[in-house]
Amino acid sequence: MEAWPYYRPEARGKLFWHLVDRDDPADVQRLRDLYDACILHTDGQLGRVLDALEARGLLDETLVVFTSDHGEEFAEHGGFTHDTQYQELLHVPLVVRPPATLLPEVPRPLRVGGVARSVDVLPTVLEMLELPRPEGLAGRSLVPSLRGGRIDHEPLVFSQWPRGNYHALRVGRWKYIHKIAHFDETVLDDPVDVELLFDLEEDPGETRDLSAERPALVATMRARMEALRAAGRARRAELGPGQTVELDEDTRMLLEGLGYLGR
Repeated sequence: MEAWPYYRPEARGKLFWHLVDRDDPADVQRLRDLYDACILHTDGQLGRVLDALEARGLLDETLVVFTSDHGEEFAEHGGFTHDTQYQELLHVPLVVRPPATLLPEVPRPLRVGGVARSVDVLPTVLEMLELPRPEGLAGRSLVPSLRGGRIDHEPLVFSQWPRGNYHALRVGRWKYIHKIAHFDETVLDDPVDVELLFDLEEDPGETRDLSAERPALVATMRARMEALRAAGRARRAELGPGQTVELDEDTRMLLEGLGYLGR
């Protein structure tokens, strides 16, 4: 029998979660505390970068953009880490600090209301730096919203979990989640198809599923999601396969420890 390689990052992660009692409030709080400590560490590291730019006289010439690829869940909907499509995973910060010469008419600090998307970040940076926008680039620039103090358009926000058939679509106040869950195929051959609908204005915590009460809206959201997925598949076919990348062992171990690769 092969020994479990405890020294590998992915093995340490499995051991960590094996020792967590997910039904124990004290363990859940400990996870929250560890996550808060990570946020504090990240804040300190970002401060070091900004201090170094200031010491070199470059801070007022630097465009700083801070965001995240996802949030973290602590049993708000029964799960941990980041395996769902609820707002605790999708609602992430976006902080933009333009150089003093960019957008001088915009008051600082400024909190911009409305909903932005991750795909809007690159078009925003390109416009700020007066760089050309590549053809076919997704998203729209948020620069007009920075000038106006609010995102006036109603963005359609689509999210896809890359390792499963799990998608979410937000249009205004409405949030639609579609999950095809494949359980143990030795017990259940057919996937379980789940549709959820939430009103984020009335229920920001996504605690009340309205799909049974609003079947017409569910059908509309489903159709819009399918259109987006079809467009994405067509775009992927148009671009063709990506490049093959060979990873060195250290990089592979780091990615495995983060859960992005499996063996």
